[in-house]
Amino acid sequence: MNHGAVHHPKTLILATLLNIPHAQALGHIEALIHWTAQYAPRGDIGKYPNAMLARAALWDRDPDAFIDALLNARGDGQQGWLEAHPEFRLVMHDWHEHAGTATKRRLDRHGITFWNGAPPFRKSGAAKTARPCHDKSRTPSSPPAPQSPPAPQPGTESTAPQEDPTRRDAPFLEFPCTGTPASWTLTRRKTEAYHAAHGLRIDVRHEARKARQWLGENPAQRRHAAQMPRFLDTWFARAAARSVPRAHPPRPGTPTPEPITWTDENTAPPRE
Repeated sequence: MNHGAVHHPKTLILATLLNIPHAQALGHIEALIHWTAQYAPRGDIGKYPNAMLARAALWDRDPDAFIDALLNARGDGQQGWLEAHPEFRLVMHDWHEHAGTATKRRLDRHGITFWNGAPPFRKSGAAKTARPCHDKSRTPSSPPAPQSPPAPQPGTESTAPQEDPTRRDAPFLEFPCTGTPASWTLTRRKTEAYHAAHGLRIDVRHEARKARQWLGENPAQRRHAAQMPRFLDTWFARAAARSVPRAHPPRPGTPTPEPITWTDENTAPPRE
């Protein structure tokens, strides 16, 4: 239970806008929060249609009216429970502050940020320095000597695997577009974000290839490059809605797909 939502003015306003009891409004909000944590951990719930969001919140009446009420329940005078977003359509307001620890750990494990770019956990401005050990055998006049890392031996190099940060920004698929530019590139980083949201139900890379093939065969349906993120959000959401989980359901509290393993054969060559 999100205790801050119980008596929040936005909850009271939502109940008034929908003409429902306060306790019922609270239940709808809690249901949507739990569903978001599982299926849209970044808070970018606009990838799902309004009808699905309403069902997720246990609302069985007009879904568009329900979403409008969530947008307009502005208890603080600024934003409601949801915000309209130019890229993601709808997002959870201040989700980076209200998401639970399990959700933050899930995003952190995959190197994914919240919809607004905020990291799952706040990083201090400077690295924490180790506290000196107060050894009673030391005298005040002999401070501990600074420890320097061991120098590498000539002719040797580290064998520990290191991830090249530029690899995650490497292209995965190129989609044909209308207008200028004539194509849009889906990067590995963006693919991993889609995988974290939909990977329990669909093979994101397979669906992305299907979407590219469909656009290639239907030139009249091609989007402008700026519209491609929303197009793929909708494509994956519909594929997930039609599918069943690809594996046995995970235990409660661990709804996390296995991370993507990138190899050269995973990446299709650029479209000619």
